[in-house]
Amino acid sequence: MALPRRLHSLWPFLGGGVAAFAALPLGARESSTGHVEVAAAAVLFLGIVASTLLPWERLPQLLAGLPLLAAFAVVALLQDAESGATSGYGPLVLLPVLWLALHGSRRALVASFAAVAAVFVAPILIEPAGHPSAEWRRALMWLIVTPIVGLTTHGLVARARQSADADPLTGLANRLAWDMRLRNALSFSQRSGLPLTVALFDLDGFKAYNDKHGHLAGDRLLVRVASSWLDQLRAADLLARLGGDEFALLLPDTSFEEATAVVARALASIPDVGCSTGVAEWDRKESADDLLLRADTGLYADKADRVALR
Repeated sequence: MALPRRLHSLWPFLGGGVAAFAALPLGARESSTGHVEVAAAAVLFLGIVASTLLPWERLPQLLAGLPLLAAFAVVALLQDAESGATSGYGPLVLLPVLWLALHGSRRALVASFAAVAAVFVAPILIEPAGHPSAEWRRALMWLIVTPIVGLTTHGLVARARQSADADPLTGLANRLAWDMRLRNALSFSQRSGLPLTVALFDLDGFKAYNDKHGHLAGDRLLVRVASSWLDQLRAADLLARLGGDEFALLLPDTSFEEATAVVARALASIPDVGCSTGVAEWDRKESADDLLLRADTGLYADKADRVALR
């Protein structure tokens, strides 16, 4: 049976948690204090498992962070059950940090470093007599290592995503990034009530231009067009190259009339390049595909009109 997709990202932590409990020393289980700690850790661990079965990605951000907070609590309890900072469970603290480095925001990742500090430092502050001075050195080591691992991983993931989402020729967003941003923009527009408009562009006679001047010249033309259009847009707008000489423009918080003006400015920035366009404002009911289909219909109507005028 296939696992729900939301289980996949927390699966490394779940596996690590199971291994940690399986390896918990018998001495800790046999002591009365150990019984309490292990029982509390088990309850937290089961809470993490249960939370992965819920659509927690749809919950408020504070509630969605509970599984990660529980993860840090589990590591703290496991450490306390086995010699504090000298425990072999210390490396488990990296699991929720790595999860945030892979899937969370930079702000959430930085906040997790405070949780790591609490895991290693709080027990020493609460009961200094029961912790040797060497534990301060071990705690300091984890406070240094964790940000290095977390921030390095987050940076590599960010660069990989940026590379995967960019068109290699123009540097614009590619089709994958366009589809994702469009879905997110539709969701935001639905919640906020703000308008949203898309525009499609298709260069006139691009194939003939390639045949006459060569593909290198065609590539240079696409780069020039993309650069000129970007200069006319806001930071919130998204210009993407869907393939060949086809471009798409996402305009959040923009009505049809405003989008038409933006498109006109973009076309005016390259007066020597002919281009057909189609513009459609979201009606708050249709799907992303239907919205693009309306824009595409407008583009082909514009192309037919331009051919008729020649």
